[in-house]
Amino acid sequence: MKYKNIFWGVFFIFLGIFWLLKVFSVISFHWCDVLKLWPLIFIWIGISLLQIKEWVKLLLNILTLLIGLVILFYSPNFYVNSKLGCSEKQRSFIYKEIVSVPLDSAQAERATLIANVGACEFMMTTSNELLLVKGDKETEIEIDNTLIDNHPNIELDIDAYKVNNAHKFYKIGLNTFPIWDIELNIGATKTELNFAPFKIENLEINAGVSDISVKIGDLYPSVTLDFSVGVSNILLQIPENMDCMLIKSSALSSYSLGDFVKNDDGIYVSKALTPQSVGTIKVEMGDGVSNIKVERYPILQFNKAETETPL
Repeated sequence: MKYKNIFWGVFFIFLGIFWLLKVFSVISFHWCDVLKLWPLIFIWIGISLLQIKEWVKLLLNILTLLIGLVILFYSPNFYVNSKLGCSEKQRSFIYKEIVSVPLDSAQAERATLIANVGACEFMMTTSNELLLVKGDKETEIEIDNTLIDNHPNIELDIDAYKVNNAHKFYKIGLNTFPIWDIELNIGATKTELNFAPFKIENLEINAGVSDISVKIGDLYPSVTLDFSVGVSNILLQIPENMDCMLIKSSALSSYSLGDFVKNDDGIYVSKALTPQSVGTIKVEMGDGVSNIKVERYPILQFNKAETETPL
């Protein structure tokens, strides 16, 4: 059997599998992004011209295909500054309100959000409502708001893959008044989660193949973060004026922890970089094969643009 037949057979099998995974919201990418892999054509042509054994050519072609897939799904900057214009077209829309929950200050001292989000890009921002979701596409969004101990308990489901299989973007706005317990269950996604304007007590993130940036502020003195991710890139930004401890349970993940020091109990700790600590952040990293980086930031670098212009 010719190696070209084997290669193209493998290629179309991969193509079919990834198409199905995209349709069912397991992975997320836009077909415009695939066009950016056109330089691989030159590599395949070059391999075909090499005077080497056929089985070596087959291995090189499959390796090139795998490299292309890795670039497509795991490069954090792959979507940025595309000369093809796909990224700009995706972002040049007007966000429209899809669903909201009004604020009742008598009940909103504490609030809970459980958000189940399909494969899409989304960001967290502030809102004058208790919760407000805006996006570029109408979609099937289910929301359930109940009172538990007289505090709002919101469950939000965004079935993002149901709209013509298009790449979608959402803004989820939260009010800064309550103390928040948040659980995010997200599919394959690339997202920046700026929680610095909010009083976060508990944040749980369950994710698949994702590229996630999380920023935590200093507005609540005792913060617990729980990450359970698959194959992901995670950037965690914590303020300089809070102590931090990190418990990791996966030996397969790669960690970049800066000034963290491992204590006798196997916990990584980092003291506040300011004379006075205002609280503690506890981070628990679950099983997975991920790249995890923790950075300190001066609290004066607070993103005022997002806090002064709520949804």
